[in-house]
Amino acid sequence: MLLSVAVFQAGAAATQPTILSSPVPEKDLFERVWDAAKLHEDKENPYIQALSIVGRYHGQYWSGHADQGKADGWENRRFFVGAE
Repeated sequence: MLLSVAVFQAGAAATQPTILSSPVPEKDLFERVWDAAKLHEDKENPYIQALSIVGRYHGQYWSGHADQGKADGWENRRFFVGAE
């Protein structure tokens, strides 16, 4: 019985499933956002091959609740927009 199990597992491992077509890889959300920031892309252009907008924002939202009342707001620390 042990021999028949070993033969069955060896035969099952030797067969590969037939793949009719390979799946098209989808871009995730992060890649789609970065692609949206590209304004120009041309590998054949001798001067400007690609132009993108880049930026960074650092901030935070705060909220406090106490017996005396409550308060909330935004702290904006840094904001940068540029081109690459």
